[in-house]
Amino acid sequence: VEPLPIGEKSSYICHKGHEFIPTLYHFPTNCEACTKPLWNMFKPPPALECRRCHIKCHKDHMDKKEEIIAPCKVNYDVSTAKNLLLLASSQEEQQKWVSRLVKKIPKKPPPAEHFGAFLTLHSRAFQRVEMTERHLSFL
Repeated sequence: VEPLPIGEKSSYICHKGHEFIPTLYHFPTNCEACTKPLWNMFKPPPALECRRCHIKCHKDHMDKKEEIIAPCKVNYDVSTAKNLLLLASSQEEQQKWVSRLVKKIPKKPPPAEHFGAFLTLHSRAFQRVEMTERHLSFL
């Protein structure tokens, strides 16, 4: 692995949660997006490697704005809808997810008594877990 010289762009290239580092490979390595060789002993093609999940791909895939690079599995916060949508394999799949989710979102917020009941149930469950943990700590 040979990082690009300092004079060239040294900042990360961010895409779908990845932080790609430009690099060159002089030993056998394949692109994880298209499975073609990503290396050459003497003149390797420009490549990218995510510093988080270590996925490797041709820089051309990013330059051509191809959508074949999978989202970073290390960096994704699945608690946000945007990041979940990026995990979909196509725009059609994203649209299906959105249409299904829209049907599940209530038009009006739930009544306050439902929220209070949820908190009561949640706090009881938490107390049970806490008591169980205390009992296990004596073992």
